[in-house]
Amino acid sequence: MTMGRVHSALLMVAFVALTGCGPASSSGGVTSAAEAALLVLDGRADFAGIGPFDPNLIGQADWYRVEEAAGGWQVLVRIGWDDCEAGCISEHRWVYQVGRDGSVELLSEQGDELPATR
Repeated sequence: MTMGRVHSALLMVAFVALTGCGPASSSGGVTSAAEAALLVLDGRADFAGIGPFDPNLIGQADWYRVEEAAGGWQVLVRIGWDDCEAGCISEHRWVYQVGRDGSVELLSEQGDELPATR
């Protein structure tokens, strides 16, 4: 796990610990972009440690973005590799729709085949 992934994972753990917002919100529904992102990220082992997109971070290979959409949120997850200091030669992207009821639907997936190790 890279230092960036470790840092992102620690931030996510701190957020959940401080807010109590995990994938199964106690309110019975998804009420924030952060909760929507957690639902998507917790759904796949290869998303572990991915943090939010940071426009000020050079070489950020893996990130997610969340936008409010009709009925909930749309979550874009990106994994990049190979020379990411220059913007990553290879990448794979997923777009999910997260409903306010906690439903998660994969809308699209595209990009290079994920390598066995990165």
